[in-house]
Amino acid sequence: MKRLFLSIIALLAFVACEPLSTPPEQQPEQPEQPEQPNPKLDIEGYWYMVVENHIYTLDIRTGQAILVDYYYEDSTWQHDEKSVIYTISETEVVVQIAGQESWRANIAVTGDVLSISNDDVAYIFIRYDGLEGSLQEVKREIEDSYIDETPNDSIITDEYFNSEGNVSAALCAVYISMIDAVAEQLNLENIRIEKRDLFEEPKSITPNAQEVLTVWEKWYNVASETKVIVDNIDRELFYSYYNEAVALKAFAYYNLAMLYGVVVEYESLDSCVIYNANETLDMVEDMLSSIGEVSDDEYRMSNDDIMALRAEVALYRGARELAASLLTEDADFELAVDSARYPQYYTLFGDAITIYSESKIALLKRECEGEDTTAEWLTLNEERYGYWAMLKRAEIATEVVGCEEFELLMPIPQFEIMRNPQLTQNVGY
Repeated sequence: MKRLFLSIIALLAFVACEPLSTPPEQQPEQPEQPEQPNPKLDIEGYWYMVVENHIYTLDIRTGQAILVDYYYEDSTWQHDEKSVIYTISETEVVVQIAGQESWRANIAVTGDVLSISNDDVAYIFIRYDGLEGSLQEVKREIEDSYIDETPNDSIITDEYFNSEGNVSAALCAVYISMIDAVAEQLNLENIRIEKRDLFEEPKSITPNAQEVLTVWEKWYNVASETKVIVDNIDRELFYSYYNEAVALKAFAYYNLAMLYGVVVEYESLDSCVIYNANETLDMVEDMLSSIGEVSDDEYRMSNDDIMALRAEVALYRGARELAASLLTEDADFELAVDSARYPQYYTLFGDAITIYSESKIALLKRECEGEDTTAEWLTLNEERYGYWAMLKRAEIATEVVGCEEFELLMPIPQFEIMRNPQLTQNVGY
């Protein structure tokens, strides 16, 4: 079953999976209701929180709110709606849900995050616009996580990878994941560069932003899928496929290091190793330099594309001469991912999102000579993958984009930090 990691839930201490409507035991009596809520807390508006297969929404107005529990069950969405009365005194709130006893909690608003907590529970809500369809992507993630699939461990065996058809199918699955990762990464980068998403909606980047977690998860999907292939494939029998899987894993690691500055490798459910950006790039270079021949199928990672990725890593580390030596004149660079599979990106990128092409390689070669290629990158439109990385490599991102130095890295998803205490947040977030 596909893992579901949703950034919108940041449960600090969720007790026995109790729903929001369950009051703690031994609640104090409800105090007299003030005429107006605490004006210091901007809580009016629409909020939501996810717990497993539930999406809780709050429509908060002065002194009252509507709580809706949307839950996915038996392959359909259902919902329950309840009225809520609340009073606020300083930083405390007393909540009474219809049909329930009142209960007291601390309340705070930080940006677009609303926290309601006491000694027993902590609920974290995220602000949204309340428009119909705003939570559709969240619903789709929940639906995908509950699809009845054959468990991976039932098919990932040595015998499974004895078949070339199975190996090829597994690699195709990686490319599908990569399509998704690249498209979502372009959206996240656009929020940093343009301060809005690709659909022109104003957005900001915070540790709790859905886009931050989505991109993190998408690239780790690519990394985990390639690891399964690398760990189980017969290297001698399927040499080129093995090399291709290694190259795709390196590609995922490169993007994770460039975006977040860290890569996490789990040795077990309870143990992991965390690599910083330099350590990760060392691994990427080692992986790429060890690769032999791969398939020359169109739109798949070719040996020339691997050279281009090696050149990007070299440029990222300031090794221009090495990068130039890898971008040979007779190479055929053509790596693209089919965005037509994802209609929401079709109008933005055309038929494909280009990873490497002759026009991009020409810009990389000029970068090797120390030239400013910013203006030319802006003319590529559907080929904008790589633009943010170039701004960082050239050390002009703060000037061109107007961001702070710490914003050269994306925040690590808050959900991942809560899930893995060994992770620490990037400076500035």
